[in-house]
Amino acid sequence: MVEVICPKIEKIEEQKPDIIRERLMREFRVKTLLSHIIECKKGFWLNIACKKCENIIEEKVAQGTCNIRYCDCERCVERRREKAWHRLKDFEVYSKRLIHLEIGFPLQKKETKEDKQRRDKTLKQIKKEFKKIIEIHGLMVLDIRERKEFYFVHYHLALLPVKGYRLFMQTIRKIQEKFKGKATIRNEGYKPRESLFSYFSRIMAGLISSEDRHHSVLYKEIMTPEEYIDFFYRRRVLRAVCVSKPERSEVMFKCLGLTLPAKCPFCNAELTFDDVKLVKDKEIEEPPPPEQKHHYHSIEIVSNWRNLFGSWEGAEPPCEQNLQKIYGEVNINLM
Repeated sequence: MVEVICPKIEKIEEQKPDIIRERLMREFRVKTLLSHIIECKKGFWLNIACKKCENIIEEKVAQGTCNIRYCDCERCVERRREKAWHRLKDFEVYSKRLIHLEIGFPLQKKETKEDKQRRDKTLKQIKKEFKKIIEIHGLMVLDIRERKEFYFVHYHLALLPVKGYRLFMQTIRKIQEKFKGKATIRNEGYKPRESLFSYFSRIMAGLISSEDRHHSVLYKEIMTPEEYIDFFYRRRVLRAVCVSKPERSEVMFKCLGLTLPAKCPFCNAELTFDDVKLVKDKEIEEPPPPEQKHHYHSIEIVSNWRNLFGSWEGAEPPCEQNLQKIYGEVNINLM
């Protein structure tokens, strides 16, 4: 478990303007992000605990991951992809063929609150325009692509087949004309559900396509930790469009292939996936396998974090003393 404490933030909130507080909170979030990634690379165990009595039912059932899309640990990337695949399959989207729609927004160099609000407003207006003419049902996934020095923020939609495909195409053209300059809508046509879900699961896991590099890349390769926080902090990557949402309690258990006993051995309560939780155990003492060693590549971030990601090719993760030096005022306790 990684505990990040920044005691000075509360005092600064009372004394400094909002812009200073936001900057400090941003630094705090970035440092927390990097702490979780370091912990993920070192490895830790997961236990199954009963929510009712808080006792540990089973110990060390699986190796845990941070599930952060910025993390480049191979085990974590694969776990995120599996989790995304199970989440997509749990939605009530059963048609074998789905319509692949893409809604894109103007290129931008950085992310701001105004950009987020503008996109959300435009998306709501587009949904209303569709609803006036034809109902659409499906799933929507946030994707960010690198285009030279800019970011292309867009959404992929997997829609159930519509009644009246010609009317659907006419509606797209009408909306495209109305929102010219604010958003673009591209219809990729019908695609097999399995292949579309596979593509969506890669995006949700942080494996994104790059036009310049001609292969899939991670967010770590195209943006700094600060930019990642700006784009994804408190942002939903997957959204449902007029379809019922499944329970998320079973998703991680399915990914790990875990089963539950019928009753809790401590409080004798009947157990379902809603009655248990996965909790972190101590760090794994054994070193990770060779392919999981910590390979950091150069990333442009603020100067006081360059020691963390500078040139650690094949190096072991930092100890607590090194973390204290890197993080400065923020105290990080590895437990």
